[in-house]
Amino acid sequence: MVTFLNDLAVKLEASTLSIGYATTTAGYARSIFLQNLPSTAGSWIVLYPYGGMGPEWTHNGDRAAFPRCNILVTSTAADGGHQKALDIVSALDNIHNSKLSPSSNFYRSIRVEQEPTYLGKDAGGRDQFSINFQVVYGG
Repeated sequence: MVTFLNDLAVKLEASTLSIGYATTTAGYARSIFLQNLPSTAGSWIVLYPYGGMGPEWTHNGDRAAFPRCNILVTSTAADGGHQKALDIVSALDNIHNSKLSPSSNFYRSIRVEQEPTYLGKDAGGRDQFSINFQVVYGG
């Protein structure tokens, strides 16, 4: 499992915007997934790692990582998931110099790279939005 993706998923679950659940919680089904879009019907949020710059080694030997994250929102909602995508941007954009949870990495910055982009409908007829983030952690 990619640790920074798990940190982002936990942050989304903890958001006050009711974005979704990264784990199955009493009474709530899981709706945030890492690297795999469920094949079952439903509205899902999936986090994927991609590209980014290579690591930077600081003067004291710490390592800073610069991965990127793509978040796919698939939705059966009337607005096609657009509001959910905007809520994700609100929850993650402009985080800097903090931990996302007590056990997470230290994040130097998380920033959105573009507004949510509509991708059209998937094979199941669900609307899809994509959002990309630049993440900097460690160091």
